[in-house]
Amino acid sequence: MILLGLSRSVQSAFTIPRMSALRVHRVRLGDPHVERAWRRLQDAGHVDTPFLSWQWASALRDVPELVEDAGVLVAWRSDDVVGLLPLERTTLDGRRVLGVIGWYWVGPDHTDVVAAPDDRAEVAAAMLAELARTPGWDVLDLDGLNPDGALAAAVDAAFPRPRFVVRPTEELPISYVPLDGEILSGHGRKQVRKEIRRAEAAGGAFSLVTDPDRFPALLERMMDLHVARFGDRSRVFASPARRRFHQLAAARLGDAGLVRLHELRVGPEPADAAAITYTLAWRGSLLFYSGGLRTDIGMTPGFSVRAQAMLAAAEDGFTEVDLLRGDHGYKERFRAEVRSDVRRRVARVNAGLVRTVAARGARALAGRARDKVSALRPAPAPSRTNLS
Repeated sequence: MILLGLSRSVQSAFTIPRMSALRVHRVRLGDPHVERAWRRLQDAGHVDTPFLSWQWASALRDVPELVEDAGVLVAWRSDDVVGLLPLERTTLDGRRVLGVIGWYWVGPDHTDVVAAPDDRAEVAAAMLAELARTPGWDVLDLDGLNPDGALAAAVDAAFPRPRFVVRPTEELPISYVPLDGEILSGHGRKQVRKEIRRAEAAGGAFSLVTDPDRFPALLERMMDLHVARFGDRSRVFASPARRRFHQLAAARLGDAGLVRLHELRVGPEPADAAAITYTLAWRGSLLFYSGGLRTDIGMTPGFSVRAQAMLAAAEDGFTEVDLLRGDHGYKERFRAEVRSDVRRRVARVNAGLVRTVAARGARALAGRARDKVSALRPAPAPSRTNLS
């Protein structure tokens, strides 16, 4: 176990030689030092994404079955915690893959170390040096990094050859909708108005919900709609534990005014919900995290509820909508600009990597051999079924 179960009295610590005066410890997510430091750094404005907020992290902590193989790197300068990075290990295809906590199923975007801006470069270098020295992982998958962040910048220097192989940086396009102008075309506006009028005529309506007391029922309906539509293709609400996490995270973020749910009903009853969106408010941006919708009512309720949510956000002073990652057709209907997060991956050179590379090489050679054999076979004689 790489991270979990280390109390501060027995955890490993070291000083990065010739690079940093920081000490890096590996601790449990429930360590009391973590909560105090995290709250202090967040209150000072040093958390750049809701996916690294204490409310989000503490909700993960409080669903133990989700964090059995997770923990936090803590950077200390003298007696002060100056940086945090929550990590989780998952086994995929026989390899132990380490990433930012929840990376495999929550899908956190815009991530970096939690630290003051002036400390981030030093914190990131110290933490990655700690990981380079630490056994117990085969692949480091830093997926959804802030492209200008300290973690993204520190990877190459922290993992030198021949002990590691660093993959080229991958760009992850994200659509952003500015709210200081038109957000969709004239045709799109007409479609939304038509669908809202149709819903109202049936006794329904669009509503914005910011009262955390109303979140549990709405989230349950949203998750039911989401799973009914995507089934096994969706990981985010795929188990009771993951659904419980989202209820906790929404309640805690909602208490701080950081969650906005939007519902479009096509009738007067809760069961008439045609679309529900779950969004996170962070530093003037509204992040469209997830949603659920019906596809059997002859409307496009998902598009309409998102458009109304954007209009409501603009009225409340938000500057842009962040549609987060994902290749979804609806995004093309909004007047968006594209900026990218990045993915940095590192493989540790060990026997497992050698076996994986050898197996892939053998498969590639076999495939090329099959292609050559196929190319040498004579073409079939013309017949009535294959003449053009």
